[in-house]
Amino acid sequence: MKSFSYTPLILCLILTLSSCSKKKIEEIESIIRNQDPVQRDPNPVPQPDPAPQPDPVPQPDPAPQPDPAPQPDPAPQPDPIPQPDPAPQPDPAPQPDPVPQPDPVPQPDPVPQPDPVPQPDPVPQPDPAPQPDPAPQPDPVPQPDPIPQPNPIPQPDPAPPRTEIVLGNYRGQNSKGYSEFEEWTDSPIAGSEQSLSRWSTVVSAEVHYEFAAEVTGRYCLSYYHLSHNKAEAFGKIELYLDRERAAQFTIDQTDSSLSGWTNLGVVELEDKMHTQLILKRDQPSGSYLIADEVRWRKLREGYDCQGVLYQTIHSEGLIDNFFDPKNPNGPKDSIGYREIGNWKISPRKGQQNSISKETTEVNAKAIYRARLTKENYCLSFYHLGHPTSTQDASLDIYLEGKYFGTYSIDQSIPPGLSRWRELADLNVKSGTHLVVELKQGPKGRGTLHADALKLKNETCKNPID
Repeated sequence: MKSFSYTPLILCLILTLSSCSKKKIEEIESIIRNQDPVQRDPNPVPQPDPAPQPDPVPQPDPAPQPDPAPQPDPAPQPDPIPQPDPAPQPDPAPQPDPVPQPDPVPQPDPVPQPDPVPQPDPVPQPDPAPQPDPAPQPDPVPQPDPIPQPNPIPQPDPAPPRTEIVLGNYRGQNSKGYSEFEEWTDSPIAGSEQSLSRWSTVVSAEVHYEFAAEVTGRYCLSYYHLSHNKAEAFGKIELYLDRERAAQFTIDQTDSSLSGWTNLGVVELEDKMHTQLILKRDQPSGSYLIADEVRWRKLREGYDCQGVLYQTIHSEGLIDNFFDPKNPNGPKDSIGYREIGNWKISPRKGQQNSISKETTEVNAKAIYRARLTKENYCLSFYHLGHPTSTQDASLDIYLEGKYFGTYSIDQSIPPGLSRWRELADLNVKSGTHLVVELKQGPKGRGTLHADALKLKNETCKNPID
């Protein structure tokens, strides 16, 4: 292999091209042309034959392309303008030697630092004081077992409404609510259910019957009637409701036609209303006043003590005695009309020439009962008369069992003067029960007449009161 020196070439590369002589350049070019640049290994390593390549997949013949359109001959280009040789560059100016730098100023040795001040050993801390063992806690106080609760006492079913209340000295054992005042002794007369009865000759003697039961509604008030020829003919029973007098009834204990339970009237009771009856004398006498039992019995709606219906009256109504015993198939008495004692057909004609009734019995009564649906009525009575009739026909009026008032009519008038008489205005609430009792008054003597009672929803024009 040929050898050559790279020195001229290297020097030439260091210098710019302008610093090489033409001769020197030519010498370099001659060397390069005669030089093999690739260094070959005299003992080359045999290389394995290349792996056979698969035959190429035959490709379809390309679609024939149309012949390209002939291009016009390019326009002739003018000859290039000759460029002048570059101007020779001057040699670079020689650079001055670098200025020598002074030696660095020596630095002083560092000032030695004093040894650190030794720190005192830490003050030893005393061992912590031992803590006392925690005080033992007492065992929890055992709690007593809970007191077993008794089973609730079963409450009785509410009592059904009381339909009957009886007070008295039944079989010698006084009822709760029965009280005697002054001196009373056992009577020889058997009372209700053959029990004992009591009597007294003391003028101021009284017996009180009272209760405040949980009852509500309409009750029939009755007393057990006993009679004796030495008994009181002018006895009296007073009814008080919530300590206010509501009614009074006279009784004749010499009348043997009455015996046993005798109805006094209908009383309207309210829940827990204080109810009291007082048996006493109406006037002083030396006779025996007899005391036995009294009774309140609940009524069916719309009925009175005798089982008679109340007549319901709306705007106007009439209660009359139409029945004639001689014509049993004829008209009946009005609903709400009832007779007590012996009554007969009177020769005096009543309103519109209807029949009327009359009696000469002292204790006979005609009772009229009505249920009012309005709030204002004028109460009228058909006034019959005859010179031999009573001068004191007494009309006692009760509203819901409470005494309203008494009206007296002189029936000893000529027959031609019979007419309707307005008694009173009744201002009530709807549903009020009205009872009117016609009887012989205290001054009455002679025949007592009974005919029609009328109620009209209007104000009276000329009432008696």
